[in-house]
Amino acid sequence: MARRKIVAVPAAPAQLRRTRSSSRLVVVRAAELEEIDPMTGEVISGTSMAAEANERVQVGGNEWAFRSATVNSKLATPDKLPVVCLHGIGSSSYTYRNLLQLLGDAGHEAVAVDWLGHGASSKASYILGQYGMLYALENEDSVAKLVILNTPLALKTALRPELAAYKNPLPFLRPKPGAKFAGDLFNAAGGPYAMQYRDAQAYDAPYQQDPAASAAIAAIMERVDFPALLKRVDEGYLTWRKPSLLLFGSSDQFVPFKSVFEWLDSKRTSMKLASNVEAKLGHNPQEDYAEAIAKPILKFIEFGGEEA
Repeated sequence: MARRKIVAVPAAPAQLRRTRSSSRLVVVRAAELEEIDPMTGEVISGTSMAAEANERVQVGGNEWAFRSATVNSKLATPDKLPVVCLHGIGSSSYTYRNLLQLLGDAGHEAVAVDWLGHGASSKASYILGQYGMLYALENEDSVAKLVILNTPLALKTALRPELAAYKNPLPFLRPKPGAKFAGDLFNAAGGPYAMQYRDAQAYDAPYQQDPAASAAIAAIMERVDFPALLKRVDEGYLTWRKPSLLLFGSSDQFVPFKSVFEWLDSKRTSMKLASNVEAKLGHNPQEDYAEAIAKPILKFIEFGGEEA
């Protein structure tokens, strides 16, 4: 049986839900209301909006947690590509909870995975955001299209300060062994909006509940050669031919917007930068304003263009 191709959406090595003005549900805002207990105001567990991903699968001796969109069956057709959303270091599938519902509302099957070492998945060390791009390179036949969200790409991109601390040449200035990783502050930084306390708690919960989650972050940073990783991604995508959309928030405090143009200079014309995003976005555009990025993403995966 032939494998079905997917749209892969890797995101930045992350950045409380931000405030702003403004697998079967049709309207996302109705879905949000139905998934919140009207008595307590808390998100009901077992839904795609819950703090912890509610689905599990065993692969290679590890338990992977993931969450799925509720698909609008009236719009679901065989030609609608399924979408896999991949987060970066220090984050979790929670960052895609709003985008998942928008994709499902448009008739797409969509899942967001907790990488190993993150969220509710087994706490083995594994991930940086670039690994999702490497997965696409190594499994090109399974990927129909690629959407990249604020992932550091340019060869001279520096690690954000919280991660660079783990690589400090002076050992006594590195985070102490056993120190808790601040998942709430890490995910709240880098964008133009404030984050709701409930969302901050959702990002921080894995590190509050299990010291192994913080240990996984430390192990990842100890092992990674970040410049070499950027070089590997850069060289790999010199020959990438699949349609790809780079959708970057221009108010990212960690990834300079101009660095995206530098990276694209040497890449094929199959890779394009989204130019019509209707909101101010930062390091985590899917967290900042999911509705604003869903529009160009759906246009791209359904019709091939990035603008409405």
